[in-house]
Amino acid sequence: PHSWMPLTLPEEAYVSLMGQKGVDAAEAKAHHERMTKMKAAFDLNGMGLFGAVDVGSEAAWWDYGQLKLYYKNNISLTDFDDETAKLYRRFLGVKSPKENSSIGSDVKIDDKSCVFSSTVQSGTISDSVLASVAALSVEAKGAIIVNCTAKSIKAGKNAILYNIVDDSDEGIVAADGDVIVSVTEEDGSMMELRSKHSICGGQAWKKVLDGNTMSFEQMHGKNKEANVSAIEKTRKNLHKQASASFGL
Repeated sequence: PHSWMPLTLPEEAYVSLMGQKGVDAAEAKAHHERMTKMKAAFDLNGMGLFGAVDVGSEAAWWDYGQLKLYYKNNISLTDFDDETAKLYRRFLGVKSPKENSSIGSDVKIDDKSCVFSSTVQSGTISDSVLASVAALSVEAKGAIIVNCTAKSIKAGKNAILYNIVDDSDEGIVAADGDVIVSVTEEDGSMMELRSKHSICGGQAWKKVLDGNTMSFEQMHGKNKEANVSAIEKTRKNLHKQASASFGL
């Protein structure tokens, strides 16, 4: 609703639509004006802004519009029989389920689990996808863990962990269906946002879910002007410092 809709809908229609989503008319109007100004200044070099492209009848489609679809698509990396999953691995450039990683001899891991750019010394990993993970121990079953550093990581079925740095002895613990994301500020402070695999983020956009101090909408507003490049640099340093503190 914040990108292609204001670029393609007339102002009145956009304001009306966003009103149905609980967005104030003045706020929607201001956003539409901002996007219209951007569109007017955007050099299309003779091309159209939006249009249909015929990709044929046998193309693969991976929708990321919902949390459950994000999980479905990425966990499909562990499915080596499905033809669409094979295309997905090809699309991502995945040549092997274990790439650029240091997996300790004490790690029990099945053939299907995918581990990329990670260091794990011990634990049990099954039916899971790990990317950029650094941990002394990982216990994961049917989970997706991305860009997380901790002494210990425990993640149950349908759990999603993203961008978390934890130097505690207990580490990161996610029960079945838990979704935990850490939001980093430029000064290095971090705040966790929690949800559930079963929760629709759109319907819960304005709600403060259990375990959170603000809604997704409030977090979005807080980070509208965030310096993403500076935050990414800070986050990398935090991961490096944490992993070095426990010998990784």
